[in-house]
Amino acid sequence: MVAPDEDAYLRAHVWGLLATSRANGAPQMSMVAYDWDGSDVAISCRSSAAKFVNAGRRPHVVFAVPDGVDNLTVTGRAVCHATGPERDRLTERVRDTFGPQDAWAAAILDREIGTGLDAARRVIIQIIPDSIELLRPRG
Repeated sequence: MVAPDEDAYLRAHVWGLLATSRANGAPQMSMVAYDWDGSDVAISCRSSAAKFVNAGRRPHVVFAVPDGVDNLTVTGRAVCHATGPERDRLTERVRDTFGPQDAWAAAILDREIGTGLDAARRVIIQIIPDSIELLRPRG
């Protein structure tokens, strides 16, 4: 169960940091746009992206959403969707999360949805949370 303040925090943001593990075990971090629907995090990227390759190989990931000194961390399991209706649905969900300040990102996904996600090599990393922790330090 996600606490109301954690849910509100995730819904109030669009950008976060995804940490995956390289083949040699070293960490790899990427700035990503995401959508939170109350139960999972959806991230769109290309199939050749290190984050997608890494998450497919080692599905344990960490996702962080910093905001000043506040930070929310999701630890969970990545499910990689390379094709199919679930990938298509989640891609549209990510596109729909963008506001006017991120219209450029929505336009990229709109174009690739229109020309075909397979041709664009567009894929989804879906994070199923094991734990969510919101830290709001106060001095």
